[in-house]
Amino acid sequence: MSRSARVRSARVLKKKALALPSSVYRGLSSLIEGNEEAISAMLEVDFESTAEAVVKLTDCMALNSLSAEALLASYFDREVLSEYCIAHLGKSGRGNAAVLASRINREWIKPGFEPYVESPPCEVASDE
Repeated sequence: MSRSARVRSARVLKKKALALPSSVYRGLSSLIEGNEEAISAMLEVDFESTAEAVVKLTDCMALNSLSAEALLASYFDREVLSEYCIAHLGKSGRGNAAVLASRINREWIKPGFEPYVESPPCEVASDE
């Protein structure tokens, strides 16, 4: 094996580290919770924890040069994204996968992003 072939193969074996804001990691974790089976089937891999699933998703993002928004739009069903918007962001669940992915990503990139743990606050209509 020539030196250039060894160097080339060594470059291929190195995994590209994906630098994401911590708010995006929190978002991915909150999306995974409750959707473990769907994500496992989507990636065709098994995982034992949410943290392991986040690693698998970020590996997928790095391998395919995807942003968080592109990952959501390309790999997640509209229904999953819609439910997530309503339950964890308190946002509208209307739109196609690309619109919902954009809506989710817009929230995730905010530095102080924290998903709702319980049901989101809702407005109470007054009887006036």
